[in-house]
Amino acid sequence: QEAESLMKEYQDEGINVKEFYHLMQEWLKDKILVDKTPSYAYNIDILKRAEIDFENAFYIHLVRHPYGTIRSFEEAKLDLLVPFMQKSSFTRRELAEMIWLVSHQNILEFLKDVPADRQICVRFEDLVSYSQSTVTTICQFLGLEFHPDMLQPYKEKTERMTDGLEVVSQMSGDLKFYLHQGISADIAYRWKQFHTVDFLGDITWDIAKIFGYGE
Repeated sequence: QEAESLMKEYQDEGINVKEFYHLMQEWLKDKILVDKTPSYAYNIDILKRAEIDFENAFYIHLVRHPYGTIRSFEEAKLDLLVPFMQKSSFTRRELAEMIWLVSHQNILEFLKDVPADRQICVRFEDLVSYSQSTVTTICQFLGLEFHPDMLQPYKEKTERMTDGLEVVSQMSGDLKFYLHQGISADIAYRWKQFHTVDFLGDITWDIAKIFGYGE
């Protein structure tokens, strides 16, 4: 209730997005603000605002094999959570591939103008298969000290802010969060059990190969 009241106050004042982020950074003091919103990648102009509104922001480009992403999208039925997707004439699988493709096309185009020392590409498969070395590399990139708890994302689940805004609303983030006990390398290519015939478009494979994924 306190948060909702505060947000209404800011809305009534007409505070813009940049000003609100500035407020959050003031509240955080010496902590680091991390924004992980996948839908930003749907529109390159939104991505460009990060360079306009922030000074020397760092970017972690997280990628996953398109088949893995598509399988995850299908399992979670993510199209049901987005109004414009519900109205689409495309199948859930087609939507998933297009979102993967357009998102990474936009990210790659955006990162062309970002200095190399402020961006890093991380493959999901490496993150779950070689967790410690991958996380250590991310820490070095961000100038952070590695901590063992970074490899325990499911530790103390009840202390995590994973619930939705309302009591019965859907949680934000990984819908299978409470089903996991720890990082599992098996999840990297579990999609192979379900996708046995190649159905990806050529343009999707062209982008996938940039990240080291072969047909």
